[in-house]
Amino acid sequence: MDDPDHPPELETSPPGMMLGRVGLEFGLKLAVKSGALSSVIASVGGEATAVVRLEWERAAVTGGRR
Repeated sequence: MDDPDHPPELETSPPGMMLGRVGLEFGLKLAVKSGALSSVIASVGGEATAVVRLEWERAAVTGGRR
């Protein structure tokens, strides 16, 4: 039975390649705008981003021909 938390296509690298580097980047922006009175908050906004980078390298050839 397949495990939905671990899809098989994510557990293997492309043929002849190996996963070389994994990177994860987070970003967060917050904004607060005041109204006519400086003590009143008229609006609040936010934005979040996440970037995942996967880099593959060619697999080292072992047992080369001579």
